[in-house]
Formats: sequence, C-alpha cells, structure tokens
Amino acid sequence: MPPVERSPGEIDLTVANSARIYDFLLGGKDNYDADRQVGEELLKIIPEARIAARQNHLFIARAVRYLVGRGVRQFVDIGAKLPARG
Repeated sequence: MPPVERSPGEIDLTVANSARIYDFLLGGKDNYDADRQVGEELLKIIPEARIAARQNHLFIARAVRYLVGRGVRQFVDIGAKLPARG
C-alpha cells in the first residue's frame, strides 16, 4: 500500500508546485504525487533537467562558499524552492 500523502494546512496536493518539482529533481523527500508526475513529464521533454537542477544546486553552494571566504556573512535567498539537502 502506498504511503498516505497528508497536506500540511491548506495545501492542495493535487496541484504541482515548482519548489516541490525542483525537490523531486534533486532527489528530495518533500514532494507529492502531482509534483513527481510533472517532474517525470518534464524529464521526458528535457532529459537533462535532473542534471541541470543538481548543477544549479552545486553552483549555489560554490558561490556561497566563495563569498563566505571573501568575508560576506549575511545572505538573503529569495526563491521559490524548499530547503534542499546539502
């Protein structure tokens, strides 16, 4: 039996969300069936989407490490994504 997907608050789990699709592409756990379905369709159209998401995530990590090394101590992350592993 598949796990029951529960909605936190008023979130409609039948509608895909770009942040959760990105999480799916990164191999995360914070996505739902609708997100995975859209993610799979995206991969059919753009097979490199998973690689692009991972490379983007790695780039952000490198950029932050570089800036920290130059003395930057505060960051504002404005985006439509969930916190991701790593």
